[in-house]
Amino acid sequence: MEASTQKHREWIHAIAGDYHSTVRTADYQLPSADYEQASKDYAEVCRLEPLNPRPFIGLGVLALRVNDFENAQTAFETACRLDPASPKALCGLAAAHHLQARPQMAAAMYRRCLELDEDNLTALLGLLEIANDTKQFDTLPPLLRQYISRHPDDVAVRLCLAAAYLNQNLPAPAHKVLLEILTINHQNAAASAIIEEFENIRLNTQTHHAKSI
Repeated sequence: MEASTQKHREWIHAIAGDYHSTVRTADYQLPSADYEQASKDYAEVCRLEPLNPRPFIGLGVLALRVNDFENAQTAFETACRLDPASPKALCGLAAAHHLQARPQMAAAMYRRCLELDEDNLTALLGLLEIANDTKQFDTLPPLLRQYISRHPDDVAVRLCLAAAYLNQNLPAPAHKVLLEILTINHQNAAASAIIEEFENIRLNTQTHHAKSI
C-alpha cells in the first residue's frame, strides 16, 4: 500500500512540478533573450526612474535566470519598497528566498501575495513547491480548494490538490478529487492511471484478506 501511495505522490508531484515551472516561466517571461543587454536597459531605467518598481522587477528576473539569487533578492526588495502591493515583486522576492533555502520567508511572502491577489497561480504553486520540499502539506488544501471554487475547471490545480492529500496519507479525499477531474475531462490520463492503481490496491487487499481467512 505504501509503495503504491508513494507512486501516486511521484506521479502527481511530477505533474504539479511541470505545471509550476510553466506558470513561473510565463509569469516572468521577458521580451528580450539578450540578458546582458536587457540588464543594461533595466539598469538605465532604474537610474532614470528610481521610483518605478517595474525595472527593478526586471533586474530581479534577470538575476534569477542566471542564478544570481542575492542580486535578485536586492532588486525585488527595492521593487517591494516602491510598491508593497505588487504581486509580481512579492513572488519574485519569495522565489529568491526559496532558492536561498529560506522556505519560511518565501512561504510568508507567497501568502501575502495571495492576500493581495487570490487568483495568483505563481504564489499558489510556489507554496506547493515549498510544501513538496518541506513535506508539510497541512495548510495547502484549503488554499487550493479556495482557488478551485473560483476556477472549477482548472484540472491542473485539482491534480495539485490530489497530490497534497496523498502526501498527507489521505487517499480517500485524493480519490474524490481524481474522480472530479474525470467528470471534467474523462480522458485525463494522469487521473485515470492513479484511479486504476487505487482499484488494483483495493482488489489486492481483498484477495490478501480472503486468503488469510
